Amino acid sequence: MAHGDLRLGLLRTTVQMEYKTGKGYQHLYQDLTVSRLNGSLDYDRCKRNADELLEWDGQDVDDWVNGASSFRYPPNTSPAWDN
Repeated sequence: MAHGDLRLGLLRTTVQMEYKTGKGYQHLYQDLTVSRLNGSLDYDRCKRNADELLEWDGQDVDDWVNGASSFRYPPNTSPAWDN
């Protein structure tokens, strides 16, 4: 953030893997995305809508993770894993 100009860098990777009995996981596909984004931030609009913006922050990340439907399952054993 500099003088109302918003600069954002995004690095995202996705990996597709398949589990084969007796062999374990095999790497099928990997994708890497690098993005550079620019924009502007209207501070006055943020101030005017502060109450609404603060409502969006209803829970912190730990509460969200711990409340996820697959949280109680050990890694890679969620019922959604094969879907």
